Amino acid sequence: MLPNREMDVTLRLRLRSNDPTASALADMPNLFIYAIVVGFAVLITLLVLLFFYPIVI
Repeated sequence: MLPNREMDVTLRLRLRSNDPTASALADMPNLFIYAIVVGFAVLITLLVLLFFYPIVI
């Protein structure tokens, strides 16, 4: 996992030095991953509140 991350960073730096639009495209997968993680976290918290809030009352 770590070598892939290092390769990703070097590739991103290379793209950033070459082309600004390419660097923006290189950053997109991380944004998608963050959006998916945040969406799952919100769904889980809503489900937990929906199931456990009446029990607490």
